[in-house]
Amino acid sequence: MVITNGTGLEGLGKTELAIQHAHKHLADYPGGICWLSPSQSESLGIQLVQFVQTWFSEVQIPTSLPVANQVLRCWQGWSAGQVLLVVDDVIDYEPIKPYLPSDTRFKVLLISQAGAGLPLPRSQHLPLSGLPPDAALELLTALLGDEQVNQEASFAEQLCAFVGYSPLGLHTIARCRKPEGVLC
Repeated sequence: MVITNGTGLEGLGKTELAIQHAHKHLADYPGGICWLSPSQSESLGIQLVQFVQTWFSEVQIPTSLPVANQVLRCWQGWSAGQVLLVVDDVIDYEPIKPYLPSDTRFKVLLISQAGAGLPLPRSQHLPLSGLPPDAALELLTALLGDEQVNQEASFAEQLCAFVGYSPLGLHTIARCRKPEGVLC
């Protein structure tokens, strides 16, 4: 198993980046892509078992087994080939750790706001931050158009800074813009 952790402030687009990666590299994961979001009320193990019962009906998972053993059956019965497991919005690593696969064909991407107490080597930790200022302005220009941004260039730069150069923040600004010709 290879674990990578993408961290950063809320709204930076970590989940969107993972979605884009999954779509772009779909062919690299012939065993499939599994996207889970554990919550306080439902553990990663339970979500995984439900996923496998839905998508891999041939995998027999006795409900009499403890959840950890059911999860082991899930990993053993998974389709052949490389698999990407994305665990979104990880708050704490310890509760999910027992349910992660041990087989190296599973690539695990954990998405969290902070490090979530993940004991990972630095090389596997991907801290995300906003775009560089020039790239943020370029994105805003692509979203709103040259003319609109150029008319209020200074204000456009201030907007980029206001949202921390976050791609998600810039997309939100573009969606919420006022009528044609008015930047904000």
